Amino acid sequence: MNRPSRRPLTPWTLPLLLLVACWSSVAAAAPRPMSRDAIIQLGKTVHGSSYFWGGDTWRQSGTCPGKCVGSGCPNCSHVPYPSGCPNLGADCSGFVSKAWQVPGPIATYAPGGHPYTTTSFLGSSPHWSGVPRASVDKADALVNSSHMVLYVGVDKWGGKSVLECAGCSYGCYYHYRTIASSFVGRRRANLSPADNDADGIPDLRDNCPRKTNRGQRDTDGDGRGDACDADMDNDRVLNTKDNCPLVANPSQRDTDSDRRGNACDSDDDNDLVPDVRDNCPLVRNAGQTDTDGDGLGDACDADDDNDGVVDTRDNCIKQSNANQSDADRDGRGDVCDHDDDGDGVDDAYPAVDNCAGVANPNQSDIDRDGIGDLCDPDADGDIIRNESDNCPTFANFDQGDQDQDGQGDACDNDRDGDGAAMRDPTNEADNCPDVPNPEQEDVDEDGLGDACDSDRDGDGVANSADNCADTYNPEQGDECPNNPPPDSESGDPAPGDVTSDDPTAPPPNPFNPGDPINVFEPDAPADPGDPTANEPELDPYPSTGPDNPDVPIDPNDPPETESPEDPDGTPSTDPYDPSEPFDPNHPGNPYNPNDPDGTYSDPYNPNVPDPSNPANPPGSGTNPGEEDPADGSGVLRDPTRTDGAIDPSGNLGDGVGYGDRGDGGYVSIPAGSPGCGCGGADVSIAGLVASLLALRRRRR
Repeated sequence: MNRPSRRPLTPWTLPLLLLVACWSSVAAAAPRPMSRDAIIQLGKTVHGSSYFWGGDTWRQSGTCPGKCVGSGCPNCSHVPYPSGCPNLGADCSGFVSKAWQVPGPIATYAPGGHPYTTTSFLGSSPHWSGVPRASVDKADALVNSSHMVLYVGVDKWGGKSVLECAGCSYGCYYHYRTIASSFVGRRRANLSPADNDADGIPDLRDNCPRKTNRGQRDTDGDGRGDACDADMDNDRVLNTKDNCPLVANPSQRDTDSDRRGNACDSDDDNDLVPDVRDNCPLVRNAGQTDTDGDGLGDACDADDDNDGVVDTRDNCIKQSNANQSDADRDGRGDVCDHDDDGDGVDDAYPAVDNCAGVANPNQSDIDRDGIGDLCDPDADGDIIRNESDNCPTFANFDQGDQDQDGQGDACDNDRDGDGAAMRDPTNEADNCPDVPNPEQEDVDEDGLGDACDSDRDGDGVANSADNCADTYNPEQGDECPNNPPPDSESGDPAPGDVTSDDPTAPPPNPFNPGDPINVFEPDAPADPGDPTANEPELDPYPSTGPDNPDVPIDPNDPPETESPEDPDGTPSTDPYDPSEPFDPNHPGNPYNPNDPDGTYSDPYNPNVPDPSNPANPPGSGTNPGEEDPADGSGVLRDPTRTDGAIDPSGNLGDGVGYGDRGDGGYVSIPAGSPGCGCGGADVSIAGLVASLLALRRRRR
């Protein structure tokens, strides 16, 4: 018997058989572990989607829910909705298989992921097993021959909540309903330990078992995850009121009032300069000006110029001037005042004030050294500072002051202090300008006073040799009608003697207060015990030593006590310090008698130490009270200011948990009502193979 020949297989027959084999192997494998909570969490995302007979797709975001048109499925139709969306929706078995992720994991929006119908779930499978109705628990399925639902739980009143795709009119939603007795229980295989929030972390290890938080973040380390912690930073301010919920800040300080606390605000003052680079993080200063370069911006620096004077009291805020000198007292310090002394002459351009710190409109400069007299420490240029110069406006290097009145002879209109020429600065009215003679006696009327006239009577015989010094007697006869009585002090008949007991005596000797000036007494050998009374005292530093040539040596007189001003008995005039006569045996600082080593120092500032003097104690420099370097330079040390900047950096998070989308309306379906037959999945593999074989037989 001839057997009909077999037709060759079509090109699509082999791929179809491979697909069937693949599905069969997947169907035979157990699903991956999944917790009950994870199933419910995934299932809730279907809420709001449309019913689509034979469908199993939806978007978890709720967009593109699709639209079912008509009634009496499977005769209903389904269209994409809104316009432009894919055609999404699910029926009852398609929904449960996606929620259970059987036969394998597949995205909810990927079509064709399940080979089941409602009746498939009534049989056995490696992916599920039967469970008594009384033992049904969360994430189990309840199924009958025409419908199935995903069981969620029961409330305290006995109401059962389910997730289901119920038909064209209802769609897919989460609600309460009664369950007919025809429904039996089914449980997914390979359930993992309880995970109520379906975040993949078992409740026993989950710091928020009822709130999805896969990261398990716990900012304050209190064992309660941020997702369920009402005070995530544990600063006792609830997250809902905390302007830095992830950074502890009990004070809630918010400098720029942007509702973000300073503790977590990267720009506290909102000046567009991040705090990590802002030199005034709490004060707006977009320009970042820092006059003194101390790292603290002027906007928040209490001392912009770092001169030790706070800005509120500083008369030159932007220029350092610790001494706050203000010559013209106009409230603006000299260092920032273009006319320090207020004399109308600019300190610099366009004019140059030769006394920028002292008002001197006439710009007088006696020594023409470019420094005005009013501010020149040596106005007359005689190398003697004004405060030590007995003639500060007349150059007098020798500082001569014969009447010792503190006014040098160069500028003293009465050099000898006898009052005779008080109105004549040239001393021309005094007939003895260098010898005190207030009476201005002039016996011979030659214009030269008797006190300084070597021949008082003008008889051609010197006083020292004239037997009548006050009576004209060139022949030197014995009669002297003008001679006074004998000296009552010593008993010596001394012509012309005026002694201390005479009421007409001149002022006391300034160097020996016990004895008046006695210019007429010759040396008296007959008075061996008197050291001074009978000696002429023309020397301002009286002594009988050999180095005092203007005083006769009296061999019968014991030496006189040396002058306290000249300890070694060598009188001289110190041009630098009138209080101590210049003496080569007494070296000293020509500008400062207090300088122990006598080395040159600053002539204008006696407080500046001598650079060559290693002994430079604190407080001796330009700025008393500040410690100077050991080298004695007088340079003020600049104290280091430490500034601490606020570091607001931290791991910030939004703290937003995954909300529960499932909050739909409650729709009650009466018990026993027929569900819509989940026919979309009736196109099973077995049916497809049977169809192919029938087609082949017809073609024979």
